[in-house]
Amino acid sequence: MKIELRTLLLCSWTLLIVACAPKKNLSDDRHQKDIKAFQEKLILEYADAETPPLNAEELKEFPGLKFFPIDKNFRVIGRFIRTPDEKPFPMAKSDGKTEPYVKYARAVFSLSGNEYELGIYQNIRLSKMPGFEDYLFIPFKDGTSGEETYGAGRYLEVRMPRRGETVELDFNKAYHPYCAYTDKFSCPIPPRENKLPIKVLAGVRMP
Repeated sequence: MKIELRTLLLCSWTLLIVACAPKKNLSDDRHQKDIKAFQEKLILEYADAETPPLNAEELKEFPGLKFFPIDKNFRVIGRFIRTPDEKPFPMAKSDGKTEPYVKYARAVFSLSGNEYELGIYQNIRLSKMPGFEDYLFIPFKDGTSGEETYGAGRYLEVRMPRRGETVELDFNKAYHPYCAYTDKFSCPIPPRENKLPIKVLAGVRMP
């Protein structure tokens, strides 16, 4: 339980960045700085000597986090479509267990001239914790999964849109779950519907 909770709460610093996410008219320079700040915080998460996700032996072998080049084309504004009639379901996890989630919305967006869709989920347990009431989770796989990136997928995080009409998806902030680097964590596995048929060459990649 402690490990699972820490996995959920690891996103707290990420959410601070998401909450202060750049607006639609963000300049290229500011976008670069925003992503650099995200990457630096992610690197610090693994380098923290007091509470690292990796133990001492794993840290010795850890090659460090690697990222695709920052690409503004992978920062998109999608339609945020609520799915209020969805029922909670058990999302599968890497250790064979499940965690209750509900599909909160759909994100419909365009990349390279084609339209795609991803499910946006809310963790039932996490939504009851102070500060996480509007936290939403987007686990996904794409054409890089198992090759350039972790085979079980990557994650994005967003806050519930204030106006509820659009949502920003910045795949430059896609990150691996801890399970990509150690087997002592239990990580959600992206639902089948969240497999993109293209390569998302942005965000965290494998060494």
